[in-house]
Amino acid sequence: MTNDEKEALIKTMTDNLSLLRSKLELSQEELASLLGVTRQTVSSFESHQRKMTWSVFLALILIFFRNEPTKKLLLALNIYTPALNDYLNISKNRSGGN
Repeated sequence: MTNDEKEALIKTMTDNLSLLRSKLELSQEELASLLGVTRQTVSSFESHQRKMTWSVFLALILIFFRNEPTKKLLLALNIYTPALNDYLNISKNRSGGN
Protein backbone atom coordinates (compact mmCIF):
# COMPACT_ATOMS: atom_id res chain seq x y z
CA MET A 1 0.00 0.00 0.00
CA THR A 2 1.47 3.32 -1.04
CA ASN A 3 1.71 6.41 1.14
CA ASP A 4 -0.81 8.15 -1.14
CA GLU A 5 -3.30 5.32 -0.59
CA LYS A 6 -2.74 5.53 3.17
CA GLU A 7 -3.20 9.30 3.12
CA ALA A 8 -6.46 8.95 1.18
CA LEU A 9 -7.80 6.40 3.69
CA ILE A 10 -6.78 8.61 6.63
CA LYS A 11 -8.51 11.61 5.02
CA THR A 12 -11.72 9.65 4.50
CA MET A 13 -11.60 8.33 8.08
CA THR A 14 -11.00 11.85 9.40
CA ASP A 15 -13.88 13.26 7.32
CA ASN A 16 -16.24 10.61 8.75
CA LEU A 17 -14.90 10.14 12.28
CA SER A 18 -17.71 12.03 13.98
CA LEU A 19 -20.33 10.01 12.08
CA LEU A 20 -18.68 6.68 12.91
CA ARG A 21 -18.25 7.64 16.56
CA SER A 22 -21.89 8.74 16.78
CA LYS A 23 -23.08 5.49 15.20
CA LEU A 24 -21.56 3.62 18.17
CA GLU A 25 -22.95 6.25 20.58
CA LEU A 26 -19.45 7.02 21.84
CA SER A 27 -18.46 10.37 23.24
CA GLN A 28 -15.14 11.88 22.23
CA GLU A 29 -13.92 10.98 25.73
CA GLU A 30 -14.96 7.33 25.36
CA LEU A 31 -13.34 6.98 21.94
CA ALA A 32 -10.21 8.69 23.23
CA SER A 33 -10.03 6.18 26.08
CA LEU A 34 -10.27 3.27 23.64
CA LEU A 35 -7.49 4.80 21.50
CA GLY A 36 -5.26 5.77 24.41
CA VAL A 37 -5.31 9.46 23.50
CA THR A 38 -6.94 12.56 24.99
CA ARG A 39 -10.41 13.83 24.20
CA GLN A 40 -8.73 16.93 22.77
CA THR A 41 -6.86 14.73 20.28
CA VAL A 42 -10.10 13.16 19.04
CA SER A 43 -11.66 16.61 18.83
CA SER A 44 -8.70 17.92 16.84
CA PHE A 45 -8.99 15.01 14.38
CA GLU A 46 -12.71 15.68 13.92
CA SER A 47 -12.14 19.40 13.35
CA HIS A 48 -9.22 18.74 10.98
CA GLN A 49 -6.81 20.64 13.24
CA ARG A 50 -4.54 17.64 13.71
CA LYS A 51 -3.46 15.02 11.19
CA MET A 52 -4.30 11.44 12.09
CA THR A 53 -1.39 9.00 12.09
CA TRP A 54 -1.46 5.62 10.38
CA SER A 55 -1.33 3.85 13.75
CA VAL A 56 -4.38 5.77 15.01
CA PHE A 57 -6.15 4.99 11.73
CA LEU A 58 -5.46 1.27 12.22
CA ALA A 59 -6.68 1.43 15.83
CA LEU A 60 -9.91 3.05 14.60
CA ILE A 61 -10.28 0.30 12.00
CA LEU A 62 -10.07 -2.28 14.81
CA ILE A 63 -12.75 -0.46 16.82
CA PHE A 64 -15.13 0.27 13.97
CA PHE A 65 -14.71 -2.96 11.99
CA ARG A 66 -15.64 -5.11 15.00
CA ASN A 67 -19.06 -3.44 15.33
CA GLU A 68 -21.69 -4.26 12.72
CA PRO A 69 -23.22 -0.77 12.30
CA THR A 70 -19.85 0.88 11.74
CA LYS A 71 -18.42 -2.06 9.79
CA LYS A 72 -21.09 -1.49 7.16
CA LEU A 73 -20.26 2.23 7.11
CA LEU A 74 -16.53 1.57 6.71
CA LEU A 75 -17.33 -0.49 3.65
CA ALA A 76 -19.92 1.93 2.25
CA LEU A 77 -17.64 4.94 2.76
CA ASN A 78 -14.76 3.07 1.12
CA ILE A 79 -12.58 3.31 4.22
CA TYR A 80 -12.12 -0.44 4.57
CA THR A 81 -11.06 -1.24 1.04
CA PRO A 82 -9.88 -4.44 -0.64
CA ALA A 83 -6.39 -2.90 -0.77
CA LEU A 84 -6.46 -2.27 2.98
CA ASN A 85 -7.69 -5.81 3.58
CA ASP A 86 -4.82 -7.17 1.49
CA TYR A 87 -2.35 -4.93 3.34
CA LEU A 88 -3.57 -6.13 6.74
CA ASN A 89 -3.46 -9.77 5.66
CA ILE A 90 0.05 -9.41 4.24
CA SER A 91 1.25 -7.68 7.40
CA LYS A 92 -0.31 -10.38 9.56
CA ASN A 93 1.30 -13.17 7.52
CA ARG A 94 4.73 -11.53 7.65
CA SER A 95 4.71 -11.02 11.40
CA GLY A 96 3.07 -14.34 12.21
CA GLY A 97 5.57 -16.51 10.40
CA ASN A 98 8.80 -15.13 11.81
